[in-house]
Amino acid sequence: SEYNVAAAPITGGPKFCYSGPHTIKPLPESDQRRISSDILVINSGPNCQSEIDNIPNIMPDVRVLTIRNTTGYDESIQPTLNLSLPKLKTLKLIDVCFSTVNLNKEMTPSIEELFMQNIPDECYVTVKLPKLKDFSMHYYSPDDGGWVHDMLANATKLERFESYKFRVYTSELRFASNDLRYIRLHRAECLESLSIYAPKLEYLNLQACYGMQGHLSILETHPNFTRPPGNPSSFVVDVTNAIISTSILHTLQSNSRITYEGYESDDDY
Repeated sequence: SEYNVAAAPITGGPKFCYSGPHTIKPLPESDQRRISSDILVINSGPNCQSEIDNIPNIMPDVRVLTIRNTTGYDESIQPTLNLSLPKLKTLKLIDVCFSTVNLNKEMTPSIEELFMQNIPDECYVTVKLPKLKDFSMHYYSPDDGGWVHDMLANATKLERFESYKFRVYTSELRFASNDLRYIRLHRAECLESLSIYAPKLEYLNLQACYGMQGHLSILETHPNFTRPPGNPSSFVVDVTNAIISTSILHTLQSNSRITYEGYESDDDY
């Protein structure tokens, strides 16, 4: 009789090769739904710290690392991340109660993409990554966010900064990169002022930034950079539901690079 492959029993391994719709087309490089020798996911649990510490042994050339909580935020599990991972390019820390996160050019020199969500406000954070291109952070309200200034000063190749409820108590954030195109500071309610050197900037989001009572400085030159040839880009500034100073409004209206949009919305978020 004809053999029915579909009815054959699965004797080992996963039932499906990855979640989501299947396709016969080549998977893009960004699609990480596959078993790979350089992609690692650690789910937070009682053995989380030992699993983190063992990464250099089981996967020394890890390129993409995700450490996440899938069962609910657990403050009793407070791991540290302080490892030498020289090949690591993408790091995602999601809903885990870290006590220390230490990322620098000596131990993690290759990181280009960093995403952090629900990192504790009390977590000791160091981020000094010269190759960082893409930074995202959600839900963070520290008493001291001084590490953010160090991160921005070191991230001279930054292309994208994306945040939500990034409540760092600082009078000013300073961005400087020839490659920076996108800045989102949605609900950065403690931010007062911005200084930006970004000749390729396309979009600045200040939605629901309620404390913008300082200044917005758009720099055309910077002592640490040689500006690329050609005219600087035009860009859009979204100030929906933001509370801004007269000085910032004047910058929005007078700077020829800026088109600003903003209106009162019933959605405060």
